[in-house]
Amino acid sequence: MASSTVNRSITLSSTTSLAKEENLLKSPSKDETILIEKIAEQTFQSPVIIEASRPKYTVCSVVIFNDGLGRVLLQKRKNTSQMNNEYAFIGGAVEYGETPEEAAIREVQEEVGVTIEPSYLKFKHVMHTKYPTGTTLTALFFEIKAWHGIPRIMEPDKAADLGWYSSDDLPEDVSAYVPALLERIKNGVCYSTFGLIAE
Repeated sequence: MASSTVNRSITLSSTTSLAKEENLLKSPSKDETILIEKIAEQTFQSPVIIEASRPKYTVCSVVIFNDGLGRVLLQKRKNTSQMNNEYAFIGGAVEYGETPEEAAIREVQEEVGVTIEPSYLKFKHVMHTKYPTGTTLTALFFEIKAWHGIPRIMEPDKAADLGWYSSDDLPEDVSAYVPALLERIKNGVCYSTFGLIAE
């Protein structure tokens, strides 16, 4: 008799557990679905709002083309949020998962259509600056003296001109950081700020 009672208890217990599991697996009701959506919406909105309120910080890789004759390659930017209608070096932001060297190689290919090998890149300078828009930027500058192909404008919607210029004959509408950078590199300076403190 005791054995029968035990077996009955086990059977009832198993049935109860199975019923609970089935209840957990069934689809939520309409009210439950609305509640879940509201919780999810609140959970994922908050980080976005916080992130949007933070100042923007960017790391860039910039390439200084040196033709061996004392000239550097400058591109006149257009339709850009920074340095619009000014001549500047080739480069752009380091994307997630990239090294600065990989970003430099990609930017050169995208902007002027030439290919460079990692070994061609020679680190020259780091410049920390802040734009009037509030964006803070740290730029790593690499010099190259060899490349595959002929530099040309690849993004006509973002560039108005491309040309070779010597440091003592830069275009009038050159970005202010360019002559400052060339002078600092010439003097062997590896790090500087620009636009943050009195120069």
